[in-house]
Amino acid sequence: MGWESIAAYAGLAGMFLFVVISILLHALPTGYKPMQNPVSDFATSTYRVFMTLAFLLLGIGLLALSAGLAKGLGAGKRIALGVFFIAVFGASRLLVAFFPSDVDGTDRTTRGRIHTILTLFGFL
Repeated sequence: MGWESIAAYAGLAGMFLFVVISILLHALPTGYKPMQNPVSDFATSTYRVFMTLAFLLLGIGLLALSAGLAKGLGAGKRIALGVFFIAVFGASRLLVAFFPSDVDGTDRTTRGRIHTILTLFGFL
């Protein structure tokens, strides 16, 4: 197994662990409601370390996946563009771990604005 496969498996593991941690956070008494609050709000709760870890795992996983895909799939404009966007999403999720959102009902902070911009990149 080459490093490309290992990177792809690491990427899948990071995405899987993000989902698992997010589901577990919904079961904890955070005060947030799954249908009303985005997962970023968990980073402002008492369980922020878990959401930060989840974003780190997702970001690192997606960056590893994009590296493995870039090498393993070869050159091609469409493939390169798709891998680039996976990398941008991974980088935005990695950085979101260091810039949590603002708590609802409080004044906007620079940290929260950066989070919003990074989230925008993630959705684009």
